[in-house]
Amino acid sequence: MQRHLNSVVLNQRQMSREQSEVALERLVEAALRRAKSTQVYASYKYSLDMPSTLALRTLPLTQKEDLHGHEDEYITSQKSLSSLFSTTATSSGSSGLSVSIKRSIRDVAFEQAMLNWWRSGVGWQPNHSVSILRAEFPKEFEAGELFLNIPKTSRSFMNAYQLSDQSVSKYADFLNRSRPDVIYAIPTSLTILLQLLESNSVDSYAPKLIVTSSETVTSNLRELLKRTWDVPLFDWYGNSERTSAAGQCRNGRYHFFWNYAVTEVTANSEVVGTPLQFRMSQFLRYASGDSVEDFSTEPCGCGWFDPHVKAIGGRFGDYVVSASGSRYATLSPVFDGETNVIAGQIIQRASGALDVNVVMMQEDAAAFERMASKLSARVPGRQVSVHRVQELQKTAAGKTKMVIREFEG
Repeated sequence: MQRHLNSVVLNQRQMSREQSEVALERLVEAALRRAKSTQVYASYKYSLDMPSTLALRTLPLTQKEDLHGHEDEYITSQKSLSSLFSTTATSSGSSGLSVSIKRSIRDVAFEQAMLNWWRSGVGWQPNHSVSILRAEFPKEFEAGELFLNIPKTSRSFMNAYQLSDQSVSKYADFLNRSRPDVIYAIPTSLTILLQLLESNSVDSYAPKLIVTSSETVTSNLRELLKRTWDVPLFDWYGNSERTSAAGQCRNGRYHFFWNYAVTEVTANSEVVGTPLQFRMSQFLRYASGDSVEDFSTEPCGCGWFDPHVKAIGGRFGDYVVSASGSRYATLSPVFDGETNVIAGQIIQRASGALDVNVVMMQEDAAAFERMASKLSARVPGRQVSVHRVQELQKTAAGKTKMVIREFEG
């Protein structure tokens, strides 16, 4: 299946603009028909006598608040062989609410095919060695390991949770020995690593390429990267609901791939997406909460003719600091498995203490203990308190960050 879908994506991406417009109409019509078999969209009225892309735009926006707690109502009743093997993806709740979606094995494989095509386009080839610096880490890291090489592969992991002034030289030594072609990272962890290399005057091997995802890449990170390694960085954008996907081209523009989703941008620059390829959960015109800058449908000099933007905002990452000075980013696992928690946030106060604020359906003392224990295990030596709140702290732009750091360190 994966090889077939790799070919499907390659053929779609090689279409002319005129061919892609015809293919897009067919994909949207199929998506509307699948959505009609869900509980939510069954009563929606639209006409397929008009072009399907225009019919789609007559429908109301879908908000995250609509989905939360009602995800099953968005699953199509149409059955396919691939839907017999499914998985559930859950958002971290970093925008205030967590949402779960059902994905068939084909859905997962198609997304991987899109990633494979894009990675190849920006220079990440299948034979390249890769070192991963992200929140997802093997179980071996739970015992405090800093690095892990995966046998019989060209992949290795660097522990994103153990970066500190004391350990940074070990990370440099690892990079000097392993010499990865690509580093795949979340922006926050990459920023921490580069800051520590720079502030401690530690030299290290620079990869050929850096690929990031999951958080906003800031201008500060790009400037820091130029000062330290001066290698190209390409960023991938997606969301847990799988309603939009975009990747940077070699000109630095983010392209919202036409064969993945219909992407619209509202008057206030919010990304609205309708996925076209997925066979189970169906979301029409989903308002992501993420904002963009300089949206354009004009041709891009790179040769891709998707809608494209200069930058994507609304996604934030930060870190907290343990008593020993280690920096810990992407702490969403603290909330994993807590079905009573609607949304959560971690704040490191100026004193260094950690407050966990949660919006919950009902008071749950056992959940408080579990979350406090998980955070204490991840960030040793800090006082941890868990509080039930009515709403989480927001930024000036109205966004909710999962991690807020008032502590200087």
